[in-house]
Amino acid sequence: MNKIKPWSISTTVHNPERIRSFLFVLKMLEGNVWNKETQNQFQIMLIQYKFYGAGEKHFYKDLTQTQIDLLETPNIY
Repeated sequence: MNKIKPWSISTTVHNPERIRSFLFVLKMLEGNVWNKETQNQFQIMLIQYKFYGAGEKHFYKDLTQTQIDLLETPNIY
């Protein structure tokens, strides 16, 4: 029997309007074990859907121009 576990959303997400976007991406990972691999995938998906990092100057500082160009290309999703 599967146990249902309550969610706890950290206050790290300072803007409550972002929670909806984060949950949208998290829903795609439903059923997966929450481990380092799925956490990495979650972060990648947040960036792909431009829910994290896009347009924030400090996010771009360590990226190559190629990576920046990929981020600034409109989503094809």
